[in-house]
Amino acid sequence: GDVRDFGKSKDGGVARQFVLSLVQTADGLPIAHEVHPGNTAEAKTLLPMIRSLLERWPLERVVLVADRGLLSLNNLQELAQLQAQLDAAGRGVRLEYVLAVPAARYGEFKAELQWLDTTHDAAVAWEGELLWATGDEKDPADPPRQHRLVVAHDPVVAQRRSQARREQMRELIALGEQWGGRLDAQDAGERRRGRPLSDSGAKARLYHAVKDANLAHLIKVDLHSELFQFTVDEQRLQYLEGLDGKLLLVT
Repeated sequence: GDVRDFGKSKDGGVARQFVLSLVQTADGLPIAHEVHPGNTAEAKTLLPMIRSLLERWPLERVVLVADRGLLSLNNLQELAQLQAQLDAAGRGVRLEYVLAVPAARYGEFKAELQWLDTTHDAAVAWEGELLWATGDEKDPADPPRQHRLVVAHDPVVAQRRSQARREQMRELIALGEQWGGRLDAQDAGERRRGRPLSDSGAKARLYHAVKDANLAHLIKVDLHSELFQFTVDEQRLQYLEGLDGKLLLVT
């Protein structure tokens, strides 16, 4: 049947397409492929493809090296279940993986990262590793498992990212303070050329500017207040700066 469907394409737009899983040798020679509907997320194609390859060939070891688009933390349980099924069938296949953790999921490793930070100097490059436990002893479908968490810190990248974020924030805060000063001057009776600024207008303009800069989690505009006001989440900012320059791998 026709598997073409509307999905998000690689160029960022929405188009009618299909998803192709291609298997190649180390030299780039295609040896197998599967076609998926065009509205299928990449992460949902990897494990079915692995199952298909295990059925077709007597593989003994599979190593998945994936970024967040192909293999997510949520897939680790399904991967462990596949390993258990292979063990029960006496296949003797080893399923291994190296997964790059997206920054948005770093919160799940907050305690581990904080511990590593206390044992390393943030001004120098360092690498560290520890065990990360998942699963539930009371849930047969999700038994306890231990994973290796590898963390690398680059102080140059950390400083560059932190400075860029703070510079963006300074510009937006200055804009908000400028509008706040203008509103105070209007309330004091000062007149200017052009249309007067309203509290609701200032709130809307700053909110959209902050949102467009992807900083709404740090600069919070109070949309429910009658007066124009905003706050900066300093605690959240310090937490994010502690993550800057870090790369996490789970294996």
